[in-house]
Amino acid sequence: MIPWFKDAVNGFSVQDTLIQITMHTHYHRGQNAARFRELEGTPELTDYIVWVYKGMP
Repeated sequence: MIPWFKDAVNGFSVQDTLIQITMHTHYHRGQNAARFRELEGTPELTDYIVWVYKGMP
């Protein structure tokens, strides 16, 4: 059960949950990249597929 969705009768499907996790994580990677640019830095790539290609964790 998710505290802020107490009225969710059947909860959420595994598919919906996985989509939420990936989209939420992607959002935060974008936030971090924007902040690095604000601080005049160069952020790392945020594309997961590039991480997989390069063997990054």
